Amino acid sequence: MTDLDQKIEYLIKRWEEDNQYKSNIDTDHIAYKAIVSLGNEAVPYLLKYLGKSWIIPYALYEITGESIDLDDDDKGIFDVINAAWLKWGEQKGLIKDSNIVI
Repeated sequence: MTDLDQKIEYLIKRWEEDNQYKSNIDTDHIAYKAIVSLGNEAVPYLLKYLGKSWIIPYALYEITGESIDLDDDDKGIFDVINAAWLKWGEQKGLIKDSNIVI
């Protein structure tokens, strides 16, 4: 596990612990801001951690500026959102043969 991998894992865990009882996504939280500040270098790691936290799709959007296409019925469905980001990662060459390229 790389230093960046450990840092992202820690930040996700910290955000989750501090926000577990909140109904809104707290993008002002220090851990979220730290993840986003890592920039494009963090994107493959975030793809790797998809499904572990609601903040990951938000961070991917904020870092990349990319918007994934979802049907209206699929908006807000965590599994569908994660699958769309994984498809985006494959199209960008960040995922090959079901493995994240880091």
